[in-house]
Amino acid sequence: MLDNPIFATAADCFVTGLILAGLARLTAHRIVAGLAGPIVFLASYVLTYQRVPLGDGPVDSIAKIFYLAVAGSLVGLAVDIAGGRHVRRIVSVLLPLAVVLWIGQRRFAAPDTGLWLACLGLWLGGAAILWRLDDVAAAEDADQGAVPAFAILLLLAVAFAPVALAGGSSTSLMLSVALGAGLGGAALWEFFLPRRSFTAATLLGVGAGFLAVVATVTLITRQMDYVTLVLLLLVPWVGQAAARLVPARQRLPLWARHVLVGLGAALPVLLVIALVLLRHPDAFSA
Repeated sequence: MLDNPIFATAADCFVTGLILAGLARLTAHRIVAGLAGPIVFLASYVLTYQRVPLGDGPVDSIAKIFYLAVAGSLVGLAVDIAGGRHVRRIVSVLLPLAVVLWIGQRRFAAPDTGLWLACLGLWLGGAAILWRLDDVAAAEDADQGAVPAFAILLLLAVAFAPVALAGGSSTSLMLSVALGAGLGGAALWEFFLPRRSFTAATLLGVGAGFLAVVATVTLITRQMDYVTLVLLLLVPWVGQAAARLVPARQRLPLWARHVLVGLGAALPVLLVIALVLLRHPDAFSA
């Protein structure tokens, strides 16, 4: 297992996330700490594709993933410095549209009904996820820190990994696993030493990168299982339902409540993985 490239990349990204999130706690600025998430995504990209496409220009969809993550991070940083929550809400709706239009640019030369429906679904689904993450981040408190928001992103990445493989993209599988591992390293710090480090740069930087990966598999590879893709939309909301069922913090230690809520939030991930295994067994036989 140690020789497996996916495991090795995930381990490297976990250590990267752990180090970056730890270093972020040395600064007094929450905005700076929020850059750890986007850097984790970019590190996952570089480790997966073994290249930094800065000199190539955004020619292909793979390079566009990198550029969109950088652009989302810069927009998020600007929002953190000068904007308010209403600006984040607007950008959370417009950014997924920009991702879909740019990733699918070449296919618009010969559009069809399926393409328009896929683009509409990706836009609305992406906007719903970013909107929900913004709600979760805004509800952070001193005890929880950014654990719930990081957990949702982590679970989305892990859930999309087998969907990407079934969609014909093993590199997107590796990138998703690496991203989940890196975010896990950052979430560990938030779990034990809350810093509220899930900022607009985190939301829009990691969000833009992740949505670009999903759009690439859906629009370019064109082998997407839309049933499992739609089920990913459950991930941001099931955790909230689990939080309502778990006993209040007055009756449970905070760490135990976090674990139980996390297990509840992971149920859609397990459902997606099970469906992919049942519907696409050949994807895992290679």
